[in-house]
Amino acid sequence: TAPFGEIELFVQNEKLLKIQLLPKKAKTIQINKPLAKDSHKVFFEIFKFFDKQKMFSKKIWESLEIQKLSAFQKKVYEATFLIPPGKTQSYLWVAKQMGNPKAVRAVASALRRNPLPLIIPCHRVVSSSGKIGGFVYGSKNKKKLLQKEGIQFDGDKIYEFSKVLYKFK
Repeated sequence: TAPFGEIELFVQNEKLLKIQLLPKKAKTIQINKPLAKDSHKVFFEIFKFFDKQKMFSKKIWESLEIQKLSAFQKKVYEATFLIPPGKTQSYLWVAKQMGNPKAVRAVASALRRNPLPLIIPCHRVVSSSGKIGGFVYGSKNKKKLLQKEGIQFDGDKIYEFSKVLYKFK
């Protein structure tokens, strides 16, 4: 189940186009149309996420429709995709990965427009101080998602922030 309501999935030509989180609804995933042949893989990965907090496989990246995104958005989402459940990274780190540490606001803006929240886990990107930062579905829901992944808070900051920072190899 989603921590704060239903999720709506948009699939076309066997590619996942968009995920929309629908707050304050029944906590189920409902499929309204017959699935395309390979769409089952996408749904299976999403169910695994909610059931066991498993990291999405690299295979699911191939099932996403990202062709219409800008090169900048793709780079932001690729870096963000690698952050596993229970870990975080900062907006600044993502900007540095792209070779432009001054692009922190642009990174935040790209994450705010993320068409595939949960799969591209924008909720795992936080401020460098350990504060939660923004989320298109509200900071309370971002906090709920992080708590579901085992991250603890001290007020509005992540508890022992340095211990949950993901160290990329």
